[in-house]
Amino acid sequence: MEKELKGVDEVTAIINEFLEPYELTCELGADFAYYPGEDRITYAFTYVDIDAAGFMASVERLHPEVQADIFLWSLLHEIGHHETIEMMTDKENRYCDKFKAKLNKRAEKINKRLAKGRRVKLSVMAELEAYYDMLDERLATEWAVEYANTHQEELAEFWEKLAPAIKNFYELNEVEV
Repeated sequence: MEKELKGVDEVTAIINEFLEPYELTCELGADFAYYPGEDRITYAFTYVDIDAAGFMASVERLHPEVQADIFLWSLLHEIGHHETIEMMTDKENRYCDKFKAKLNKRAEKINKRLAKGRRVKLSVMAELEAYYDMLDERLATEWAVEYANTHQEELAEFWEKLAPAIKNFYELNEVEV
């Protein structure tokens, strides 16, 4: 029997309120993701794997001046996908999807190795960084950075509401961070 998670509804409601101007909704998922045909984003509480490390490395490499929690960055990045999807042609979208599907398979194998405490070659890590250099990923990250730079007050207010709800989720579910 799967344990019901407490506090998810509060977090989801706060995020959904933030997403209203973008005509998006969200729900808890296994990872942060954007579903364009559904105008839906999924979010995740635990985000500690090779993908998270690669995402934050790409943000820090491209925009070291912008600092934010990985949860917030990830959420803004997914909104960025929604806001920039029409900047790409169908051909560019297909190429990105195909290339990223290959990289995702590779990342799954690497995450399994890391979970077992095994090492990964630096050349393989560099290969996975290519994911965040894809056009759609760069556009989404650029949108997130621009939003963070131009909406600092609004973002701070959102985070003031969201951060305690996330902390409450961890406490209610006895998760140590």
